[in-house]
Amino acid sequence: MCYPQLSPVCVCPLPPPNYCHPRALASTQLTHPYFLPQLEAEIRGCLDFLRSVYAVLGFSFRLALSTRPSGFLGEPCLWDQAEQVLQQALEEFGEPWDLNPGDGAFYGPKIDVHLRDALGRPHQCGTIQLDFQLPLRFDLQYKGQAGAPERPVLIHRAVLGSVERMLGVLAESCGGKWPLWLSPFQVMVIPVGTEQEEYAREAQQSLWAAGLVGDLDADPKLTLSRRVRRAQLTSYNFQFVVGQKEQSKRTVNIRTRDNRRLGERDLEEAVGRLLELQNARVPNAEEMF
Repeated sequence: MCYPQLSPVCVCPLPPPNYCHPRALASTQLTHPYFLPQLEAEIRGCLDFLRSVYAVLGFSFRLALSTRPSGFLGEPCLWDQAEQVLQQALEEFGEPWDLNPGDGAFYGPKIDVHLRDALGRPHQCGTIQLDFQLPLRFDLQYKGQAGAPERPVLIHRAVLGSVERMLGVLAESCGGKWPLWLSPFQVMVIPVGTEQEEYAREAQQSLWAAGLVGDLDADPKLTLSRRVRRAQLTSYNFQFVVGQKEQSKRTVNIRTRDNRRLGERDLEEAVGRLLELQNARVPNAEEMF
């Protein structure tokens, strides 16, 4: 049994010296489960949750076990036990990890999560930290199975770390080509001529009704090819091109931002498929359509 608390924390670190990154003012999501003696199972649950979130975001990661620093607080035997539990959890987790001696917090050992952005720069984002001191300072106790008072251990768990920094790393990793479920530019509807503009607006309304982002480019000053190209340069995941044939059959001709032509599809079926791909949070909707 555990008691989690989700806490936003505001941090104001110094700006990095060599490059700009969204860290000047960042909020970090921390969860603090106060848990009973099933420490290893709780750590494995934290690691599994971390892996599932990073898989959705498309990140690979590397873990590091940071052990006691020179100025640690608490009993050495308690540190030995905690470090052994973290190491056992990491070995069973199956992902690569490194040992980082002496880099733990003064209040307990920790597991740090390291990512690399699109430029190869390392970022320490998520963390799972054990804390022996706060439960002691706040005199936290619970009744154990024998009925005697026992002291819990606190886990500081931050899966993303700084939310703003994580969004910055994610944006750079995508290079402007956001996956469909995160994209601010999901579908551009492009009528071939002014005669198809009304049907194009119907297609746009169908996208909106499904909760998808659908924009319309009916600029009469630009040719069809230039409007398609503009949508691709803006990195719209898909373009729905509608001409006279598509209007009469209530279909759309679909292209991707990489200029793959997926052909003619029924409008309702196309919208439904996009909704499925968005809800599944797939990283490559253009290939799976």
